[in-house]
Amino acid sequence: MNSDGHHLFATDGYVNSKRSNWPYGEVGVASYTSNNGSKLGQAANGLGYSGEIFEPIDEFKGDFARAYFYMATRYENVIGNWENNSTSADAVLDGTSTVVFEPWVLAMLKDWHKNDPVSVKEVNRNQKVYEFQGNRNPFIDHPEFVTYIWGN
Repeated sequence: MNSDGHHLFATDGYVNSKRSNWPYGEVGVASYTSNNGSKLGQAANGLGYSGEIFEPIDEFKGDFARAYFYMATRYENVIGNWENNSTSADAVLDGTSTVVFEPWVLAMLKDWHKNDPVSVKEVNRNQKVYEFQGNRNPFIDHPEFVTYIWGN
């Protein structure tokens, strides 16, 4: 799981250290903004979560959402136990292997998935990961699976 290529993304080391283990979300008030526009700060009002979060730029939101949906289904047999791994995991995961995500996260991920459709870059990355580890992210090949599994 920790080395699954569908869940690993290359990033700037400094920005990644600022992200730390904060949950992904939408920032209301930023305490840090990277050169490309990613933000760290307090969750936006109406998100359904209050606390520190990290918001990637719009170009990657759908990519991250599909990676989360992949992890939820690929590791369905164990993901329910991850909730207690950290405070951030508890904020994101609901402790089940069916819904998997807290309501605020699921709503946000579905929005990110819808608003940032699969790109050519993402399709190419999916193919490269397949060639390396032998499996694909089905939410890239079939984006409609998100709705089939988690609804509108």
